[in-house]
Amino acid sequence: MRLIFQTGFCAVTAPASGSSTKTAYAVNAENHTQESRSSFVMYELKVITNFSAAHQLKNFHGACEDLHGHNWKIEVCVTADTLNETGVVVDFRVLKQHLKAVMAGLDHKFLNDLGAFKDQNPSSENIAKYVAEQLSLLLQAPEIKVSRVTAWESETACATYYPS
Repeated sequence: MRLIFQTGFCAVTAPASGSSTKTAYAVNAENHTQESRSSFVMYELKVITNFSAAHQLKNFHGACEDLHGHNWKIEVCVTADTLNETGVVVDFRVLKQHLKAVMAGLDHKFLNDLGAFKDQNPSSENIAKYVAEQLSLLLQAPEIKVSRVTAWESETACATYYPS
């Protein structure tokens, strides 16, 4: 086997013998095991949006425990194994409309007051998870998966959620 490419969560290998069969190995983030797929084909789309909101992190024991705000940048990636009859995973316009609907529930809000964050801190980690879950509900297409959501709270700090 020879390594074709590798990222933090995915490596694709091919046999040295010249066979065209490729195998992808993805690391399961929860138990750090390796999962493989032969003849790996996947398409990934990314859209980026933003929202502004205030929050407090309870039991943080630092400045972030005080009321403060961020201008979050949200990156959303969706994947599919195949393209639809039009030759796309999903129309970018449709994906952006769904994401805009999710952002409308967060933008210019005090996040601690929202139902999704009543029992958990509205941290970047939990915001990324919330966006992934809400967008998955709106997509209503089992062949399209939200593969990751990254919530940037500043230019140098972000959290990424990888749905299982």
